Amino acid sequence: MQASRGKGMARGAAMLLLAGQMLGPGPVIAEGSSKGGAEADEIYQLEAVTVTAEKRPEALQDVPASITAVTGDQIDDAGIQSITEIANQVPNLHISTWGGRRNSHVFMRGVGATYGEPAVGFYVDGVGYTSDGMFDMDLFDVERVEVLRGPQGTLYGRNALAGVINIVTRQPTNETEARVSAGAGNFGQRELKGSLRTPLVEDKLFLGLSASATRRDGYVDNTHLGEKADDRDDQSLRANLRWTPTADLDATLSLDAERFRGGAYPLGPLQEIRDHPDRVRNDFAGHDNRDAFGSSLSLNCNAPGVRVTSITGWRDWENDGVGDTDGSPLDIVQENTQEDWKQLTQELRLASPETESALRWMAGLYYYQEDTGIVTRSRFGSDAVAMGFVPAPMDSVLDANKDDQGYALFGQLDYRITDHVTLTAGLRRDHDKRRVRMHTRMEMGGTPVPGSEGDLNDRRVFKEWLPKIALAYKPDANILWYANAAKGYRAGGFNTLMNVDPADANFDPEHSINYEAGLKWSGWQKRLSFNLALFRVNLTDQQVIQLTPSIGSVVRNAGESHSQGLEAELVLRPAPGWDVNAGYSYTDARFDKYRDDVRGADYAGNRVPLVPRQMFNLAVQNRRPIGASAVLFSRLELQRIGDFHWDTANTLKQGAYNLVNLRLGVEGDNWEAYLWGKNLLDEGYAEFAYDFPGLGPRAQAGRPRTFGVTVSARF
Repeated sequence: MQASRGKGMARGAAMLLLAGQMLGPGPVIAEGSSKGGAEADEIYQLEAVTVTAEKRPEALQDVPASITAVTGDQIDDAGIQSITEIANQVPNLHISTWGGRRNSHVFMRGVGATYGEPAVGFYVDGVGYTSDGMFDMDLFDVERVEVLRGPQGTLYGRNALAGVINIVTRQPTNETEARVSAGAGNFGQRELKGSLRTPLVEDKLFLGLSASATRRDGYVDNTHLGEKADDRDDQSLRANLRWTPTADLDATLSLDAERFRGGAYPLGPLQEIRDHPDRVRNDFAGHDNRDAFGSSLSLNCNAPGVRVTSITGWRDWENDGVGDTDGSPLDIVQENTQEDWKQLTQELRLASPETESALRWMAGLYYYQEDTGIVTRSRFGSDAVAMGFVPAPMDSVLDANKDDQGYALFGQLDYRITDHVTLTAGLRRDHDKRRVRMHTRMEMGGTPVPGSEGDLNDRRVFKEWLPKIALAYKPDANILWYANAAKGYRAGGFNTLMNVDPADANFDPEHSINYEAGLKWSGWQKRLSFNLALFRVNLTDQQVIQLTPSIGSVVRNAGESHSQGLEAELVLRPAPGWDVNAGYSYTDARFDKYRDDVRGADYAGNRVPLVPRQMFNLAVQNRRPIGASAVLFSRLELQRIGDFHWDTANTLKQGAYNLVNLRLGVEGDNWEAYLWGKNLLDEGYAEFAYDFPGLGPRAQAGRPRTFGVTVSARF
């Protein structure tokens, strides 16, 4: 989809010229210094970033793997609010959300999922979220976001065959910190956020609190009903209680809650969305509601010769979504899905202490249990009868319960062969049990249609070995060469979807083998870092979703596919106060063996859906003093998402598009005020598209141009 909203191009160009003036030469200060004014000759090296993606603290540039870390300060500087916005700044990470928050399709290095459990692991403070419906969380008061590319099966197990997104929230310490921010923007956007971290008992007990509330009107007008289609009213709360009775024990109890209310994400004919992305014609408005609660207990204990870590997590998530599936003013089909999802996880790890020993090791146990209830009701109206989908107006009802549980044993060794060479080997044994109980029926007037009822009661067990091996060569402190190979795995499951043929009742596991080689380099007196990774992923039995001859879809296993390419990242601090971040990725992901028996088509050679061939991001940021105690801030971003297809047949294509963001502000000793704009050129693109039987391609428009103001204060 090209920029149908590009009528704002001239205005956008003017904004870019203004940004160029703001980013022009002048006195500057180092980003790491106080925002209230610092000496211009202050040392301006890049700050060292520590990550815990491999479950122990390590310098980012010392980890022999492709990892992007976005710190909390960088999140604040860019005005990032969600993982979707993070994705636009991370090479080879692409997220598409359609219909509602429940459906986040996350792809990394050409590997992802459009139904069922995600292929990318998602963790918050060590607790895994196995539903993609939880990916769209508020990133306020976050310490950092770590993105690991490639299979992470050894340490993270199932559903990490493409990679892992690891979120670390800010923890309370002896320092009291309080912050409040408020903002407003177009489309009636209003937001209020606050956080507090303080000691209750010095050196022993600490409290952390954060909360956010956001409201906005819809981006899209439903001209058929005369109302906005996708408004939002969201609230979230997080609390941490940290206890450190001794220097060797650190315990944290965390609680979080979310309440999201809003309209369903609107759909319309693809061509109409391309021509007029700000309007749809739906006969039904729908809604997209979610309530979530979570708790976790993390224990870290240093014992003689070993570090013990225990992480217990509980999550309870409810979703209620209903929308106009056909995306038209016709009374064809409305779908209402209600989900109740509960998850218990427990991980216990033993690890070697952080010493200079040549051998480091880690071993652990992992257990999970998930209970999911799903009720889906599709109401077929009078126009569905006219089109021959059903003989009379009726409802198709699915009532399913899924019980999943599993456990894993894992271990990893790092052995320093010489002062410059380190060998890593890891192995995990995953054991997953799946059970489903499902009842389907057609109803007329609330009464089941005779002969329409069906039941499925089945269980399956999946077992898998997940090995990893890596070799790292570090000739000096500034460069790291590495190569690794790892196996990824996503468990099979059941098609809890409408109109499932018995032959499609279940699907098999998906496997991946990832080969990677790369380098990490730092230079120019630590003002510049450059990371490069080359990869090849071979997949077998890839889980893909296909439309059936009736109105419905199923997950099937494709034969074989591959993905290969590269990602590169550069971070530069050319002068005090200046920061430049750039990233690029190229991915060629194709099916090698894949036949669609429903359509009688051979898709071998087709591109894998939802995988941009190229992605590019650039951010230029500057801070300069104005007066004695204030700083002028400016940041300009360009993000380019390359072309990709929406379907396995490669008939629905999204063209490449560009997003331009700008943020200008003034920062004092304990306050900030910013003007911001996102998608300033008002680029039009589709967030998602699919082919609806009998009607043709349907699509959901991406976010339009937004702008506003944000002010904040620290105490």
